[in-house]
Amino acid sequence: MIIRRLAFEAALLARLDEIGVDHRAASGAAALRGLDRHERLGRLAGFAIRETGDPLLGVKVGRRVPLASYGALGHAILSAPTLRHAMRLIVKHMGIVQAGPRRPARVTNGKARVYLEYLYPIVLPESATFLTDLFLASSLQQMRHLTDPGLKGFEVEVRRRLTDIGAYETAMGVPVRDGAAVDRLSAPADLVNAPLPAAFVAQSDAHLRLAENALADIDTGGGVARSVRGVLFELHGDAAHASAVARALGLSERTLRRRLRAEGTSFGDQSAKARFELARAYLRGLPVRDVAEMLGYHDASTFRRAFRRWSGSTPAEFVTSLQ
Repeated sequence: MIIRRLAFEAALLARLDEIGVDHRAASGAAALRGLDRHERLGRLAGFAIRETGDPLLGVKVGRRVPLASYGALGHAILSAPTLRHAMRLIVKHMGIVQAGPRRPARVTNGKARVYLEYLYPIVLPESATFLTDLFLASSLQQMRHLTDPGLKGFEVEVRRRLTDIGAYETAMGVPVRDGAAVDRLSAPADLVNAPLPAAFVAQSDAHLRLAENALADIDTGGGVARSVRGVLFELHGDAAHASAVARALGLSERTLRRRLRAEGTSFGDQSAKARFELARAYLRGLPVRDVAEMLGYHDASTFRRAFRRWSGSTPAEFVTSLQ
């Protein structure tokens, strides 16, 4: 699974584009070939830190990651009935974010606050704090999608002493305390435990169940075909060019297509399979119209034709067969 790693990479490269840093030599397929998703982010982050010298780079990148770019995990978070549940989802899937301890983060309770703690920060040669800032800022950004965008009542604590706490606080968007015992964010317990407004959790039971199924039920076949489906799956079935998927996997497009042919398949076949897997999962709890929109179809009739082509039956017939 490469949900969050892809989201971070895209946000980091977008930030470099925004400030005019040419990253083509560092982000091209040749530079990243053979690296796993953790190594890729570390390599790209190191380049960005050296080029920008920006001590707030991790915060700025974390704040620009849209929830939709987390794919199925983002969908699960958006469907969370409470902020506590959203925090637990972040902890549950931290293996996507970094290698090492199985649970590098945890949710804990204080007297009147709930904490999302980052226990095992990864230290890059170029920066001891980039990935800590990235985790805290991106987690806060996910909370902004669920509650008051101003995050009233939220706070951040960091272990290090900040040379400019005012600039860090402004970049993070919430009050900050340095010299703490652990890197963490927190919010009042009554806010974290309160049901989220209906605008955020419409059809939450179905959305959460399907998103969790999506995270757990990816086909277990091996090879590059499985990796391609993983990327497409985490893009929520949205149309993606082979070149973009190849970059995500650290390959050239030509190499990607050659390896798929060697496995007896093609990019088009894997794209269709990823959409079909998502469609079957979402149809278990969502209307056809909503599924069509989620998978990037202009209208439900186009989706119905595609589903019949994939399965030989209509979406309605598939739903009926589940009853």
